[in-house]
Amino acid sequence: MVLFCCFLGLGLVSLILFLTKRKAEVTLGVVTLKTVTSLFFIFAALAAASVNDACPRYFALFMAGGAVFGLLGDLTLDLKYVYPNDSGYYLKCGFLSFLLGHVCYSTGLIILYYRSAIDRPLVVFGVAALVCVGTILFTLTTENLLGVRYGGSKPITCVYMAFLGFTLGLSLGLAIATHFSTQTLIMLVGMVLFIGSDAVLSGIYFSLDEKKRTSRPSIVINHTMYYIAQFLIALSILFAKPNL
Repeated sequence: MVLFCCFLGLGLVSLILFLTKRKAEVTLGVVTLKTVTSLFFIFAALAAASVNDACPRYFALFMAGGAVFGLLGDLTLDLKYVYPNDSGYYLKCGFLSFLLGHVCYSTGLIILYYRSAIDRPLVVFGVAALVCVGTILFTLTTENLLGVRYGGSKPITCVYMAFLGFTLGLSLGLAIATHFSTQTLIMLVGMVLFIGSDAVLSGIYFSLDEKKRTSRPSIVINHTMYYIAQFLIALSILFAKPNL
C-alpha cells in the first residue's frame, strides 16, 4: 500500500507539472512529461498487484496490459500535435491503443468474475450490451448537438466508443451482480471518469469552434479526469480477489 501511495503521489506531482506545461502548442518535451506521468499509473497497478496476495496473476496482467496500452495511447495522441503532417496516423494509433486497453480491462474483469457472469449473464452482459449500443448511437446522432464533426475519423471513433461503452457497461453489470463489491465499485467510478474525459476530448479534437479545441479549461479537465480514472483502475487491483 505504501508503494502504491508513493506512485500515486509522484503521479500527482507529475500531472501538475504536465498541466502547467500543456498549452495549445505541444512540444516533444510536453509529450515526454505526459509519458512519465502515465508511467506512474502503470507502476501503481503493479504495486497494487504485488501487495494483494488474493489478486489472481492473470487479472493483474490484463489490468497492467490495459495501463500500458493507455500509456501508448497518451503518447501517440499527443504526437499528432508534434507531427501535424501525420496527425491522422497518430490519431488512429491512439484510438487503437486505447481500444486494446479496454479489451484488456474487459477480459480481465470477465475472467475474474466468471462465476458472476455465468450465474447472472443477463445482468452482466445485458447491461454491457445496452451501454455499448447506447454509446454508439449517441456518437452517431449527436454531432450537431455537441457541435463536433468527426469527418474521416468517424468510423474509428465509433468502433472505439463501442469498446469503451462495453467496458463501462461491463463494469456496471458486474457491480450490480456482485452487489457493488469494492473492486467493481472503484472500477465503475474509474470508467465513468474515463468516458467523461473522452467526452471532453472529443470537443478538443473535433469541435467546430476553434476556440474549444485550444480551451485551457477543457485541456485541464480532460487530463485530470483521465488520470484519476487510470489511478482508480489501478487502485481497484488492491481489492481484487477470485470470484468463487
